[in-house]
Amino acid sequence: MTPTSWTHEHQEALATKLAPFAIDGLGLAVSGGSDSLAMLYLIADWASEAGVTVKVATVDHGLRAEAKDEAKLVAEHCRTLGVPHSTLEWRGWDGTGNLQSMARKARISLLADWAKDVDVSRVALAHTMDDVAETFLMRLGRGAGAAGLAKMTESRDVSGVEFIRPLMAFRRSELRAYLQERDAAWVEDPSNQDDRFDRVRLRKMLPDLESAGVNVTSIAKSAENLRGVSEALDHYTRTAAEDAVTIEDCNLWLDLARLTQHPAEIQRRLISGAVEWMSPFEYAPRGKSVQRVLAQLKEQEQTVLRGCLFVRVGERVLVTREFAAVEGLSVAVGEVWDGRWLLRGIVADGAEVRALGSDGLQLCPDWRETGRKRAALLVSPSVWVSGELVSAPLVGKANAITAEPQKHWEDFLQTALSH
Repeated sequence: MTPTSWTHEHQEALATKLAPFAIDGLGLAVSGGSDSLAMLYLIADWASEAGVTVKVATVDHGLRAEAKDEAKLVAEHCRTLGVPHSTLEWRGWDGTGNLQSMARKARISLLADWAKDVDVSRVALAHTMDDVAETFLMRLGRGAGAAGLAKMTESRDVSGVEFIRPLMAFRRSELRAYLQERDAAWVEDPSNQDDRFDRVRLRKMLPDLESAGVNVTSIAKSAENLRGVSEALDHYTRTAAEDAVTIEDCNLWLDLARLTQHPAEIQRRLISGAVEWMSPFEYAPRGKSVQRVLAQLKEQEQTVLRGCLFVRVGERVLVTREFAAVEGLSVAVGEVWDGRWLLRGIVADGAEVRALGSDGLQLCPDWRETGRKRAALLVSPSVWVSGELVSAPLVGKANAITAEPQKHWEDFLQTALSH
């Protein structure tokens, strides 16, 4: 049965959840929907008693005409509560790519920047138990593993700002009941009724699942249990990475003998992490493609996956970029190239950073003395002016140009642990 009231016990539970954050200011991300609006009222009341400063931001993605009015409505609620409000605008979609994913990332980025500007170290997001259950079912339909099915974390750091989710123990119906008691009107986003979205279709199916004994509470409990499983896998993934993986010049070396001593799931995580860490793709490679790479490396010298080249050298495997994936990439000196390197130095007008390639490597006859593998040097950064090679720092032809790696060990670990 769906709960439909907000009780004193709920209030006490929320206060307990918020208690650790009573030490400084708190930002709230409020869209005007029922979940975030309830969070605004609940936390504003708590903050008043706890002596905590609250600041609110609404993100207008510029995708719906109603968005401006919704932001104004949130601002009116904030004025009623005596809470400062800001509207953050995003106009970054060019009509291509995954709109929902891009909008989510833009929202978090805007909120993180805003938090720094208004001097708050934490921002609360209004995810509920219903969101946990819906996300679980969506990922279940995609064949996700333990990490994908695990309950979203209570908090995470983005650019030095901690994003917290204090409402995950509560149902959406409870929050709406609370707003009705407060006579506070919320906004209904029309996209929440659009059956083109997986989440909407699953949300409409939940009542049927409840009649079969599978409800939001039980699904959320399973997600919470899998969070513990995922954390255990993270522990062993970190141990395996320290045992079998090393970094060299924004490339990875895998000790094949040590890697294959670990369970298949840990191997998958490390290979997936390596590819996602090195390439610009938004999502990790699928499990079958990772298994294919591992199988091929036992029988052949090299294979490719998602723009990454795997080269077997004895009992080790070099993971670097595939030349075809970076051949057309060029930036100015002083800009990050391929997400991996930042070259600095004084150069002539028209200088560009691009992959060294075989033509460039031929101009560096002593490249073997560097001890680096040819495959890695082909995709290393170099500076060219009017078709002439000016600098190739990793081959010993620096010419006062420095190459700063933008990929680091801890970044790789975090990527591998996210699987």
